Amino acid sequence: MTSTEKSIQATEVPDQGISIARNDDSTTLCSDPCDTQQAVSYLEASSDAQDGNGVVYLTGVRLWLINTSIALTIFLTNLEVSVVTTSLVAITTDFGGFDSIGWIVSSYLLGYVAVLVIFAKLSDIFGRKLMFSTSIAIFMCFSAGCGAAQSLTQL
Repeated sequence: MTSTEKSIQATEVPDQGISIARNDDSTTLCSDPCDTQQAVSYLEASSDAQDGNGVVYLTGVRLWLINTSIALTIFLTNLEVSVVTTSLVAITTDFGGFDSIGWIVSSYLLGYVAVLVIFAKLSDIFGRKLMFSTSIAIFMCFSAGCGAAQSLTQL
């Protein structure tokens, strides 16, 4: 039986000013001014957002906000890579270490790839939300450290 074929029972409790809609998987409770029809339509909409295993998929504004924030974060990370490689000549010239530019690029890219692989595995273990938030926090801390560097060794 699919989620659209499930029967929905709706009841109103007038003395308490609430409406209750119930199907096999969940119950929706609406307070006044929500009527029974609104409770039923809310329950049907939440049932349509589920797959056969009971997994609820994001819909509406929340889906768009989460997708936009993830896309913006990934964009800023990729923007950081191009900014660093473009400004690397000016940075090494200011610090007087232009002869070691090859080592700087190699160590930056090696560290970048190593962290990507490690965080990919940790996100499988601990969850993507936690590791994504952790990586953003670490990125901000180390970016501040690089901005405060006074020498090529500190950088």
